[in-house]
Amino acid sequence: MAQKSASTYKWFSGYCPHLDGENMIRTEYAEINICGSISLGNKLLGFNCSATDECKLDRECPLFKIAMKDKP
Repeated sequence: MAQKSASTYKWFSGYCPHLDGENMIRTEYAEINICGSISLGNKLLGFNCSATDECKLDRECPLFKIAMKDKP
């Protein structure tokens, strides 16, 4: 049976257009094997914030876009 790797979490803060102010998101990453490489990579699994339930920005969230560029 394959061993499940632990998730890594990282916080990002900045301007949230939905809340019209500062906010933070928590991102979750998993270590994955990269085909043809001996080192592991990180895959962004998702994110969460205090406005997740009512916000419609989803992957257009500016904080999420920052997280996509700054993986652990």
